[in-house]
Amino acid sequence: EVLFATSMVPAGRQERLTFTAPTEPGEYPYVCTFPRHWMRMYGVMVVVEDLDAWLKNEAFRLQAVYFDQDLEDEIDGFVYEPASGFFTAKNKQNSSSRRGFEVSLDTISWRGLTAGVNYTYTRATETDSAGLRVAELRRPAHMANLSLNYLFPDDRTRLNLNSAFTGSQSDVFFSPLTYLSEIRKLPGFVVIDLAATFQLNDSLELVARINNLMDEQYEEILGFARPGRAIYAGLRGRLKY
Repeated sequence: EVLFATSMVPAGRQERLTFTAPTEPGEYPYVCTFPRHWMRMYGVMVVVEDLDAWLKNEAFRLQAVYFDQDLEDEIDGFVYEPASGFFTAKNKQNSSSRRGFEVSLDTISWRGLTAGVNYTYTRATETDSAGLRVAELRRPAHMANLSLNYLFPDDRTRLNLNSAFTGSQSDVFFSPLTYLSEIRKLPGFVVIDLAATFQLNDSLELVARINNLMDEQYEEILGFARPGRAIYAGLRGRLKY
């Protein structure tokens, strides 16, 4: 059962979701449902009866998940059509499978500092035209994420550091001269984001963030370079009604 959700947020945009937390104590997961984002963009909201007692008893939270997925009719967005000379999207005729595990460790706030780390191993395979099982393209075997959040003693200033590691993966290259394809390896990369907020009052806060702090040059799809370092700053307001 989905309790709350946002619309899809474009790159570089933000959306705030305000809701009343459930009164029933328990763990309420939240996740990004955009394809492949769930591996990295997820968390758990914990509802407890006595927060102070819970913080004293909980020093950290360790979770482990095993997943086993079989997919059919997966969409391939890079199907070359010789007649037109362009790429189009079609459903794959073969099937693919993804098996692996994820381990996450989250620490409870200690003097304003919270931290979380997770690691995901994925073994993704698909059936090729010859009926053989081969490694699926654009599916890194190793992914990891580290997040640090600090609330300053003034209870108005927050700082967040997020480091995301994506291991090496394979992609296909189509030669514009021979129309032949070959498998190429994309190297792994680390992307670090830094963000800060300062609460001016109940309705206004200053926001700033730096995406790709180290200006990492990387590709998730062969031939499509990802954005370099980007700096944003602004004033965010919230209306009460």
